[in-house]
Amino acid sequence: MSPVDLNALMMNIEETLAQAYQLKGDLATAKIYSERADARRGAIRRLMWNGEGRFFADYLWREGRRADVLTAATVFPLISASPRRTKPAPSPRRCERSSSAPAASGTTLYATGQQWDRPNGWAPMQYLAVEGLKRYGESELARQIADRWMR
Repeated sequence: MSPVDLNALMMNIEETLAQAYQLKGDLATAKIYSERADARRGAIRRLMWNGEGRFFADYLWREGRRADVLTAATVFPLISASPRRTKPAPSPRRCERSSSAPAASGTTLYATGQQWDRPNGWAPMQYLAVEGLKRYGESELARQIADRWMR
């Protein structure tokens, strides 16, 4: 499996390294990391984007398909890259639907009784969802999720 959250974080690290090497004046290394980030961004869009559901999902590389399971990992591309470079954006309504549990934004939509499944949430994911939605201009939905989490 290729997790969307891990790939989004790696893309962010590659972008950060590209910027750091550029500031240092090492343009050749900056270009390498910038190209890696661009390639990863393309792979995330191509392999992990569910256009119909408008959310990112893990990629099951052995099976050659997306997992197409909506989890809190969906928010990582929102926070790990600039909005202008990560389009298409996840559906705010999809985020809203997944956030209707008492925990604001459940880690999954499944009520299995397991630690992080619905209705439970995980504080770092709440933060990422709120900040990511704000970056995409969804301040009201971000505020609602934050308010529910704090209650």
